Amino acid sequence: MYVESCCLPAAAFGTRFGMSRNRYDAILSCLRFGIFSDLELLHNPWLPVQCFIDAFNTNGTKVASPGTFILLDEIMSSWLGLEADYSLNGIPHKTKIKRKPKGVGVELKALIDCKSSIMMRLELCEGALRQCSKLYEQEDGSGTAVTLRMSAPWHGKAHIVIADSAFSSVATAVALKQHGTYFIGIVKTAHKMYPKQFMGTHDFSKRGDHVALSANVQGHQLFAVGWLDGKRKDLVSTCGTTLPSTPATCTRQEVVVSADKGVSTRPYLRTTPRCNIVASYFDNFHFIDVHDHMRQGILKLEQHWLTRNWVYRVLSTLFGVIVTDCYYASGYIHPAEMSGVDFREYVDRLAYQLINSDVYGVRTSAYSNEQESVHARNGQAIHTLKPLYTLPAYGEKKRKCAESTSICNYRARRRCIVCSKKAAFFCATCYERTGGAIMDSYINHHASPVFKNSINDLPLYSMAK
Repeated sequence: MYVESCCLPAAAFGTRFGMSRNRYDAILSCLRFGIFSDLELLHNPWLPVQCFIDAFNTNGTKVASPGTFILLDEIMSSWLGLEADYSLNGIPHKTKIKRKPKGVGVELKALIDCKSSIMMRLELCEGALRQCSKLYEQEDGSGTAVTLRMSAPWHGKAHIVIADSAFSSVATAVALKQHGTYFIGIVKTAHKMYPKQFMGTHDFSKRGDHVALSANVQGHQLFAVGWLDGKRKDLVSTCGTTLPSTPATCTRQEVVVSADKGVSTRPYLRTTPRCNIVASYFDNFHFIDVHDHMRQGILKLEQHWLTRNWVYRVLSTLFGVIVTDCYYASGYIHPAEMSGVDFREYVDRLAYQLINSDVYGVRTSAYSNEQESVHARNGQAIHTLKPLYTLPAYGEKKRKCAESTSICNYRARRRCIVCSKKAAFFCATCYERTGGAIMDSYINHHASPVFKNSINDLPLYSMAK
């Protein structure tokens, strides 16, 4: 990725690799992920991206070892471009989901491990005709078929699949139990064989009340649970108990009237009792939404990589999923090193290591070996970018922030005096040459002729305020 900025110049990619920016753009415009004949694309128009999805699933199945709960939900790859109905280069199928923040584009079914928040499997929603030809579709219906396909690598291992109303039904619960996997889901429209009428007429006296029914369906015991939390929630399960579990908590505001302050509001913590089955579902149903928020709301790769090629868009979505998975995997495997590191700072570190090939400490300079030799012979400094969080002062600020609050949002950044944008990097060479005072000294003494002469040969990205 090229960086064109007055304060953070590109890492000399053209000089290091003998490639100009125009050549890079030309190659990117011709980038293809395989050679497919017209007949192959007519048979399967998703071939250009299907290989990446298959590789992701194979690697996720091989590497990931999920905990007790695995969550099934859908994610979106935002696409507002052409469709195949109107253009030969358009996307084969576009899904529109009104309730999603980015609800127009490619829909993918996703399976995530609730213990580590790592996404393990993806499946493209290819349109009604192609979906009907997939495994289990004719025998079990769409929701049950997707659930069986996505959870197939872990059948017979006693995992508990959590799913929302798009996949949940009595048929789904029975089918998974036949494959040695448990299920907990919320039932809305797919209520065949579910005691929906009984739940609707049952008298729930107060918030937190629940009622549980059991039945034997095709030799498997199922539980139907109704729980009142403002609105009634209907769940179907093949495991769990109705014993009391940890209550649901949420912060609410209450009106307070006092003689000195008048009418005001104050927060309070509302608790709602719930049983084990209800707690198991609502403690795990949100992990894909959080993962999706970090990918689309914070990383925003789909917004930054502008393209008219739908293949690139799906690829950017998959890359965003991988980056988010790496963040969660790093926190899960190395909790001490990742303590206090939020997703934005992790992305900064990852981008720095990828651009400078610094993941193993091989190179931190933006110059080739020949350039470094020339600079060394001429006595010139080799400018090296490093993240600001490596400086002791910023590390101490982040440590204090992490100790004072449960969620630390502090990021080590300084504002550039040229473009006024915030930068998370500084030049370590210039920092050492000026005795560790390059940034503050430039702010306080920029009018001094002596200081001006000392920094005339420094790059602009080292002058931050």
